[in-house]
Amino acid sequence: MADDLETQLPDDLRGNVMEVDREVPIGSPTEVADESDVELDPEKLSEVKQEQKVKIEKRKRERKKARDEHAAAAQTVPDSEDEDLESPSKSANGDRSANRGGEDAPLTSSEIRSLLLGHVQEMQSAWTSFHGRLERVEGEQGRITGRMDEVQSRTLVIEKDMARQRQIAQDNATNLDTLAAEVKNMKVRLDEIGTAKASAAVSPRPAPNDANPDSWGEFLRNRDQARHADEGKTLVADKAPDNRGDQLTEDEKKTLVVGGWMQDTKRAVIEEESAFIFDNPDLQPLLDSTKLNIYGPRRSVGMLKFVCREGEIEKQMKERMWGVVRAIAQMKQVLPSTKAGGEDKMMWASFVKTKHARLRSSHVSMIRRVTIALAKDAHAASAGGISNGLNLQTTAYDCDWNLGTIWCGCLKLGSSTHRAPKDEEIVVMTGGWVSISAVARTALCSTDEAKRAFELESHTRTPSSCARCRWGKIGQWNIAGQKVDLLDVAAKDHDLLFVQEISRDRVGWDQYDRDEFHWIVHQGDSQWRGVGIGIAKDKFDSVIHKKATQRGVWVVARVVGLGRLILGSLHAHTGVTNGVYQAAVHEFMATCPKKYRHLPLLCGVDANEVPKWRVEESRCHGIAESSSNLSALLHDCLQQGIEPVVPEAGFYHAWTHFPRDETRNGRQIDMLLRRQVHVTLFVVDADRRHCIGSDHALLSSDLWIAGRPAGNRWRNDSRARWVTTSLPGLTLVDEVDITELAQTCSKPRFSQAYRDDDEVREAIAAARGSNLTRDWKKVHRLRQRKRKAWCKQRLSSILAGDWEQYRLLQAEKKRSRGWWGNMLEERSAAQLATEIHDHLVAKMQDQKRSAEQWDEELNNIIAGCTAEGDFTLFELHEVWEELHQMRCRSAVGPDKIGVHLLRCIAQHDDLGPQLIELIIHIISNLELPASWSHSFLALLAKVPNPLKPSDLRPICVSSAFNKLVSRLVCRRILPALRVGSKISCCGKGRQAADLVGGVTRIRDVAHEWKLPLLLCKLDVAGAFDRVKRDRVAAYLVENLKGRHLNVELKYMLAQLRSHTMHGNAPGGVEVELVSNIGIKQGAPESAEIFGLLIDALLSRLVHCRQWGEIGTGFDDLDIDLLFYQDDIFIVESNLGRLCRKISAVNNCLASAGLCLAKDKTKIVANEHYTGARRAKMGEDVFVVAGRGDPLKVLGLNFSLSRQPSEQAQEVISRTREAVAAHSDILNASGAWFHKVKVMRSLVESQFAWIAGALFWSRDDLHALNVLQAHALRSAFHLHRKADETWVDWNTRTVVSGHSTARLPMPLRDHVVLWPEVTPRSSAVYFLLLDFLWAMAWSGGRRLQHLLLLLALHGSDGMNGDEDPGNYKYWRGWSDAEIAEKKAEAWEDPTWTTDTRDGMTTCALHPRTARWSMGGTLLEIPQPSSPP
Repeated sequence: MADDLETQLPDDLRGNVMEVDREVPIGSPTEVADESDVELDPEKLSEVKQEQKVKIEKRKRERKKARDEHAAAAQTVPDSEDEDLESPSKSANGDRSANRGGEDAPLTSSEIRSLLLGHVQEMQSAWTSFHGRLERVEGEQGRITGRMDEVQSRTLVIEKDMARQRQIAQDNATNLDTLAAEVKNMKVRLDEIGTAKASAAVSPRPAPNDANPDSWGEFLRNRDQARHADEGKTLVADKAPDNRGDQLTEDEKKTLVVGGWMQDTKRAVIEEESAFIFDNPDLQPLLDSTKLNIYGPRRSVGMLKFVCREGEIEKQMKERMWGVVRAIAQMKQVLPSTKAGGEDKMMWASFVKTKHARLRSSHVSMIRRVTIALAKDAHAASAGGISNGLNLQTTAYDCDWNLGTIWCGCLKLGSSTHRAPKDEEIVVMTGGWVSISAVARTALCSTDEAKRAFELESHTRTPSSCARCRWGKIGQWNIAGQKVDLLDVAAKDHDLLFVQEISRDRVGWDQYDRDEFHWIVHQGDSQWRGVGIGIAKDKFDSVIHKKATQRGVWVVARVVGLGRLILGSLHAHTGVTNGVYQAAVHEFMATCPKKYRHLPLLCGVDANEVPKWRVEESRCHGIAESSSNLSALLHDCLQQGIEPVVPEAGFYHAWTHFPRDETRNGRQIDMLLRRQVHVTLFVVDADRRHCIGSDHALLSSDLWIAGRPAGNRWRNDSRARWVTTSLPGLTLVDEVDITELAQTCSKPRFSQAYRDDDEVREAIAAARGSNLTRDWKKVHRLRQRKRKAWCKQRLSSILAGDWEQYRLLQAEKKRSRGWWGNMLEERSAAQLATEIHDHLVAKMQDQKRSAEQWDEELNNIIAGCTAEGDFTLFELHEVWEELHQMRCRSAVGPDKIGVHLLRCIAQHDDLGPQLIELIIHIISNLELPASWSHSFLALLAKVPNPLKPSDLRPICVSSAFNKLVSRLVCRRILPALRVGSKISCCGKGRQAADLVGGVTRIRDVAHEWKLPLLLCKLDVAGAFDRVKRDRVAAYLVENLKGRHLNVELKYMLAQLRSHTMHGNAPGGVEVELVSNIGIKQGAPESAEIFGLLIDALLSRLVHCRQWGEIGTGFDDLDIDLLFYQDDIFIVESNLGRLCRKISAVNNCLASAGLCLAKDKTKIVANEHYTGARRAKMGEDVFVVAGRGDPLKVLGLNFSLSRQPSEQAQEVISRTREAVAAHSDILNASGAWFHKVKVMRSLVESQFAWIAGALFWSRDDLHALNVLQAHALRSAFHLHRKADETWVDWNTRTVVSGHSTARLPMPLRDHVVLWPEVTPRSSAVYFLLLDFLWAMAWSGGRRLQHLLLLLALHGSDGMNGDEDPGNYKYWRGWSDAEIAEKKAEAWEDPTWTTDTRDGMTTCALHPRTARWSMGGTLLEIPQPSSPP
């Protein structure tokens, strides 16, 4: 029916228009008719009516016919439309008009137009009047607001004045009451003094009795008088003004301060940008140093030191310093690092100021900084309104740095010396007063905002818009396939870097350190290049969570000064369909960790799409229009509250991508994303791309935080210290004097990592000046060459015996920065610290006895030790012997006393005797220093990926002086405690090979006789940390009683007192606890005393009657239990007896407060065992491991069911790994003799400690010899010649298989056996001689003569009259004679046997090759002929 509704015209036109059935478009009510409109023609209207009527009749007939066909049998219903048409109410308008008689004529278009125009004019006039009124209202409202603010500020001042007056009145009333009471008491005291004087006059003081003087009383009186005199002097001194703040030290008088850098600028940046001072030929004659002294990793100033030259007075030195100050001021050198911060600061230099002068200067600087920050916030909040842009610049402020006063125009903002105004609101700061009213008028802010800003500056760190501080600089860079190493030079001024297209590397995740950054990188398996995130090493803490896609990464990291932060890097597709692009973007955004959506976020993106920035009123408000691909990225970002960082004005259309093809135009396709962080507008540094040869510009922005960034300082600095200055000659009274020497005369060593030299720094400065690609390439090539030379020199130093460099190299390889990140994934740092504290308390504290109770009980035990015999004094040589067994690189305790300092004191002529006297005094009088009761707590990871507190091993770092004294005492008492034991494999006279050899022998015999064998390993839970101290004390008293070691015994008992440990948990939260159980780890006596105690307990157990009644598995074996420290091994053949023995061991250990770790108990069986494999005793269930499952015996696997050479093969595998791990050292440039020596230490040490206790088959010896031959061939660089086949090269450099099996290992002193077992006609002899002869030329002349003697021994090259053993005969040979004899020897026909024939037909002497390996002689029978 709606289709049939006609458009209703106005009543005026209904008589002239017929009713139609089609829709007529309706215009806007405010639409004005134009000139194209025409008037209605009556004739045309008649024609239209007639045509419409025909159409309506035709449509009616069609509808009626359709109804008749579909409903022929239905009852005929009148057509509604027909009825409507026939209804009188719906008759034609023309009829109605005719009935009315045509009273009104229709309106024309011109009339309608005139009416509408009149309405528009009326509306315009009305709007003009309203707009004027509205402007007047707004102006009046603004004036009222200003007056209200002024009234409010005055009201606040009045209220504060009233509160201050009330407080003053209350204080006055209180003071009056106090004064009245004091006057009353004074009157009473005056009366008492008068009475005392009267009594003293009546009875004079008796004279002292000379016959029996009280010397002790006289000493006490004199001491009290001296003390009161000192107190009086102190009071007088306190009343005198302290002028130390107005004085400079002699060193400060000779120092200039050079500054101008931004806050927290890296040391490397300051050194680089200040290098031009020392390169200036005009300044070089004035300078006495080659670089600035920068104290700390990040500063804003550096110190320039001067010295009085020979023949120069102080005045002349001052003139040189003034010359430097003036020269730097005239240069007006703009620091490049400050340009990115938006301020072009110039370098300045000045003399060091006094403490008070620095306070006044800092007061002025603080006022100016806070005022500018307030002005910037007010300017940003005004959004183009009223603001004073001049006050945003530092030049708008007049500063008097000497008097500490600052002005802005006619307003005095604050001062340190001037009198404060009375009619303004004042805030008193540390350095002086600040006028809040003047600051508010200068910054155009309210007084409340100004006051809050200065209160936050002086007291709190609450986040505030005006209290933000610059944390650092972030950057986004596509490095176009370059290595991240180049960014150490190109982007060293940044703290966070988001990079794409990292040079091709291994697939997957990787983390590593470079000079400036710690990198977290990832490369997808389908990608040619990777993406990564770089964090400055001094700002990096740990990585908590990470997730990767094919095109990007998300990392949740802990950053110093920021806390937890989500960091991302994305390299979007280019040249693909929209579907591929958007799918990659959706995948990347979907992997953004939702679990950490509450954290701030930063992300760098190479979008490969151009954003169009929406700029209104010279300000950018985000991205207005973009492509569908970029819209998909931004939509996903907005869903998670992430928004793009907008550029600064002037960079809206700046290119960030510069195509290699210069005919193509660049685009801006890189962007930064942020969430919940304050990041400044980014700038595009296009010139930076030349530094690394990239086709992308660097996007840089500053990150600001509320409050000052937290410093990354050592809380418990336990780094080893070395003496750096000569020791003064003073008197050592107690350990405090040694501590002061440690603080003043020793320092930790600086890092010996690679540093750019002057040549590299000059090249960098030249490249920055020219910014040419060829200059930057020269810099990178030079730096790479210098680094390679430095690495080569370090490896050569290691070969020459510099083990300090070796330890530094190994530390670099094994360092795992931020290894505690996974522990913080599910918990906060405070929660983790609480869990660690609770774990350590349960492990290292006795819950049934407090620390005070144990100390009291221990004092009673010490008091019960009666004196026996005289105490033997220690000698200085004993101190020397113990100090030389201690390592200088050991960590120091809270007193900072290191081993190197103690060595220097011991060899000092005056301090050495005093040191031994102090040690004797401490031991004999048992006066232990108080600092010894405190130690550092270090938490080390026991597993590669720790997840819970039990995965950490607590280490106690105590004083080196305490360790020295304890070693001297243990030197006497440990021999008295050592007794023979057949079950202990630890301690003096025993070694690990005893345990491994015993287990190996039992296994082999059981295998040979096909006997069932069970081997069980038990682990003592807690070990050192859980043993009862009273049990240790009883053991010491029991075994040292009557040995005339009473003084030493008391000292050892005193070491069992409770001590406090404090350290930092992963995450930085401090942990502190008091330990009153266990033996202090790190103490020199802890390991052996624990082993002796366990030996005493277990020896008593295995010799008791009950143990014998349990039975034994082997009748002819009198040892069924062995132990090494906290590892206990039991040998049995029956599982039932084994379970009973395990229970007996557990009960025995319980008497000392120890127990077995049930989860670490393991039982293995050999193939001949057929008994039960599962047993239950009480609540404990013991299960025999499956066949082939190994058991660890001091790190070696014993499965009892595999071949006997299982352990030898494992040792060979470790040796092979050691060769690979130290290949860089072995293959470095150096003497062969040094390489063999280093190989003995680094490679042979893998099997030398245990080889004699293992079974070695012929194949094992063959594999070990081949491994050594390969290692030597690689180390000696015996490469294949150009015309040499692989077979010939292998024959020349490697001993063949069957001959190798007959030869001993060519290591250590076994070389002397080679001529005995190898004939001269053997090619093996030639190979070994070739090796050793080449080694001889680097090993000295004597070795050359000895090897020549070896070559000529028994050959025709030596006459019978010549005695080869006569050293005088051949030691006088010249080099030419040696070469001649060597040539004659090689020309001898008996030495020219064909190599292959010699290797296959020669036979060794039918004797036994014998050599020492691990203290055991191994014999291999040699056949008379080769197989």
